[in-house]
Parts: sequence; structure tokens; C-alpha cells
Amino acid sequence: MSDAARKCAQCGAAPKNVAAKYCEYCGAELPSPATPPVVGPHGDLEARFAALEVHDSLPRLMRLTPSTGAITTGFVVMIVFGVFFTAVALFMTGTFALLTGPFALFPLLFVAVGIFTVVKGAQKATAMSSAPMERVPVVILDERTQITGGGKNSSAHTSYFALVESASGERGEYQTLPKVAGKLSRGDVGVGYFKGEYLVDFQRVPV
Repeated sequence: MSDAARKCAQCGAAPKNVAAKYCEYCGAELPSPATPPVVGPHGDLEARFAALEVHDSLPRLMRLTPSTGAITTGFVVMIVFGVFFTAVALFMTGTFALLTGPFALFPLLFVAVGIFTVVKGAQKATAMSSAPMERVPVVILDERTQITGGGKNSSAHTSYFALVESASGERGEYQTLPKVAGKLSRGDVGVGYFKGEYLVDFQRVPV
């Protein structure tokens, strides 16, 4: 079996033995056999990213600016809840002070929780508004959900995350919204829209 891609540079003959290191006709050293590309569970990503780079839809997708309103609204709700929780805790503190004296310190724990919620929400909102919108060709490597709460005094909350990899090989996990998570599938290649620690949107490209 000959290997035309390994023709001898000196005499032009193709080796009959694919494992040969030297030309059997002139003795010159032959080029090394070509290494087959490594194909992972999501296909040949190098080839898929190359196809994405020349896809007709890429220029349009790289100009898109998806809305971040849903994420911002979540921060506003978090801040409003914190303010309300703090107000109720302060009222409880006054009531406990009148009734039981030293036990008024107990509601102060709830005041601290309320203040922490407000500060955390404000920090997240500020970080989101100041972060630039980044548009990056990526592949979706994995998805996961995280459920918090769900105890006797709280409802369950589900957070969604996506693990992505760029054409340069950089990986990162980003929180995303339920509507975005619903259209993600492992192995999808397309343009991811990132703002801060969030994957705001993803547009799949069939490559």
C-alpha cells in the first residue's frame, strides 16, 4: 500500500511500505506520516470553528446585541426583597425591644441578612451594567442546574449553567437564563453573548 502524500523529495517515488523511514529507491529520508486529526465527542472542533469563521451568518451574529432585561429584572427583585425583608426585621426589632428587652437582638440577625441581600443585588447589578458585551464563537461542552432553597420556609430556586469552549481552547462556566438554557445542546457551535459572569444568549450555527 503506497502513501502518495509521503513522496520522496529527492526522486519523487511513493513508498510501498507506509511505515518506511527511507526511500527504497534512492535511500533519502522520507517525511513522517501525517498524524490524523484528533476527533472528540463533539466532532472535529478545529474544522467546525473554521467553517463557522466563513459562514454567511457570522457577520450578522457578531453585530447582534441581545437584551439583558431579564437578568437586570432579577437583580431588581433581589434588591426589593432585601429592602422589604430588612424593613420587616427592623419592625420586629422594635417590637421585641418593647416586649422582651435583650431578646431584641435576635431580629437583628434578619436585619443583617436583609442588608446583605440588598448589597449583593446592588453589586451584581452594577457589575452587569458596567461589563462589556462580548461576542465569542464557542462550542457548548456541557450544561448543569443548581437547585437552592426548597426548605420549609423558602421556595426552591433553579440556576442554570453552561460550560463553553472557544476556538482558542479557553473554557469557562457561565450562568444563564432558563430560556437560553432551553435552546442549548451539547456539541452546538455558534456565537455566545457574554456579559460579566452571564451567558446572555447563544445563536447556533449549523456547522
